Amino acid sequence: MKKNKNYILTPQLDANDDKALVIDINCKNYSSINEGDIIATIESTKATFEIPSDYSGFIYFLCDIDDEVKVGDKIALVSDDLKVLNQIIDDLNNESDVEKNDKSPKLTKKAEAAIKKYKIDINKINKKGIIKEKDILDLIKPNDDSYQEILTLKGNKQLGKDLMIASKSEIPHSYVEIEFNVTKLLQVISLLQKESANFVSLLGIITYATANALKTNKFFNSYRYNNDIFIYKDINIGIVISNDNDLSLPIVRNSDFLLPDQIVKELFRIRKELLKNKSKIKDYTDGTFTISALDHTAIKSFVPIIHPKQSAVLALPSITEKLSLINEEVKIEKVINLGISFDHSFINATMANNFLSDIIIAIEEFI
Repeated sequence: MKKNKNYILTPQLDANDDKALVIDINCKNYSSINEGDIIATIESTKATFEIPSDYSGFIYFLCDIDDEVKVGDKIALVSDDLKVLNQIIDDLNNESDVEKNDKSPKLTKKAEAAIKKYKIDINKINKKGIIKEKDILDLIKPNDDSYQEILTLKGNKQLGKDLMIASKSEIPHSYVEIEFNVTKLLQVISLLQKESANFVSLLGIITYATANALKTNKFFNSYRYNNDIFIYKDINIGIVISNDNDLSLPIVRNSDFLLPDQIVKELFRIRKELLKNKSKIKDYTDGTFTISALDHTAIKSFVPIIHPKQSAVLALPSITEKLSLINEEVKIEKVINLGISFDHSFINATMANNFLSDIIIAIEEFI
């Protein structure tokens, strides 16, 4: 076999994610691996992913646990010859030694921004090599007895925080909602669940109707970059779900080609794999629209944050009851305050109202 060297790279995670955290490394440096072996586990804002090796040979990791890696970064080096691998690592270490001898500190862009924001004297930073944002924040972290506990965001919570801050700073959010009477819909769902072997749910029907509404409301299946609006070809709806207080965002691909029960089955499949830590990257990539579903909670109304590289997110809160006068008779009706956050730079409230109305029309047609 020809001697070679190959790099294992951080895979494309999602249109919204360009970085992840290394949370586990499954083998030791210089150990022998086979193509397909799981070498590491990374965590994005959406889920945990296992990274398989594309090659067989001897491995050396270029990252450590808790390191942040970007899409395309080199995670590990694999060679079919151990001597070749040793030589490559020696060369890399020699390059690192040259960097260490350079006493002038180097700042990351985030570190430079933190220094300006908090007006930190760089001479107070006693560190050689590369200075990161964390080094700056450690200088200003409170250190007294007035706090019971100080926690640090890690993993997908840290990455999610970065995404949401970027979303709020770059996308002008606006929000509207309409009251949707679901009394008849819930009756239909109950009937279908009794008479059909397929499981139909409120979320499945809402997702189905939303996909249909996106066909004729293309600006809600798009995103804006500067002055250009990119309209997606496919309709891939992400559903925000909770897993032990952590949020995940599985993507129902080509949602406009699926019936409500098929959507539910797809969500069950993805959730089952998530619970087993066997998530597939393709199940969390290429989302074009998001539904934030809190219908299982007591929350009656909320304003969700738009995901980067999207233009809108649908809010699905809990079902509430209200008294209505129907034919001179007081009846209890069940309603949902269906809401939507949208990019107000090119979508207006009238367009948002029409979109929500089209979702309701699609549901009524289904009924």
